[in-house]
Amino acid sequence: MKRTWPALLLLSALTLGCPQPSQPSGKGGEQPAASTPADAGDAGEGAGSEAPAWKVIPAELTEDEHFYPILRATAEWPDPTSLRPLSKVPEDKQPKEVRQRVLREIVELVVNDELRPQDSKAALGLDGKDRLFMQLGKGTSTASASTETKDPKNPMPVFAMSFKQKAKGPHTIETLRERVARVVSPDLAAELKKEGSRLEPSPRVKGEASAAGMALLDRSGKFGMQFPYLYAYGDDEHLLILLQEVPHMKADMQPGGAGPPSGGGK
Repeated sequence: MKRTWPALLLLSALTLGCPQPSQPSGKGGEQPAASTPADAGDAGEGAGSEAPAWKVIPAELTEDEHFYPILRATAEWPDPTSLRPLSKVPEDKQPKEVRQRVLREIVELVVNDELRPQDSKAALGLDGKDRLFMQLGKGTSTASASTETKDPKNPMPVFAMSFKQKAKGPHTIETLRERVARVVSPDLAAELKKEGSRLEPSPRVKGEASAAGMALLDRSGKFGMQFPYLYAYGDDEHLLILLQEVPHMKADMQPGGAGPPSGGGK
């Protein structure tokens, strides 16, 4: 763990600008489903034949200005099979080592060990926009993670991971909590069970076709000191989890420290 935190602290340095964070929304839920994670060895096999991007969040939510703005940039997600493995990227186009290290070490901290690739370096690849991703898991290529999916209009540092994952509804905040707990590290799952740190539903998500929520993590804890806000969205086909960083200087300048993120809607 001591190896991981220095890399986490670099995430702010890799990100330009520190706009205001975003805020909670909604009701919803999901039935836990067995995940079928990505295979590190498959990284980029589809390179050169860009697979259609996943439609993770429906348009009715991304067009709702009161639904978590921070998630809009992740509404579409590159198919992990379309990533170009770094072994096939020209030397002058290779992402800097610090970008690779930050992503690998955050995955090591946040992701359940059963979903981490056997070879984290081989699992790295670039999408069509030259953003760095890591395929997750040891099976079929159906999950990946990145620190480079932030909205350029709101460049608060983020870590996001997306899973193509069957999950039969009805979806509720309780089933979404269970789904998230299955894919994050045991320590993070334990924190998300604590009073005050649980995922709370977004009021912008109606019905039981999907679920969304936000958790406010302990700012003095292992995860909250770097990523105080955790967002999740899930439906029958996808699970999306995003952790939002709030650099300490920015947070400390706000009255009373880091308050609730702006723009979440109630």
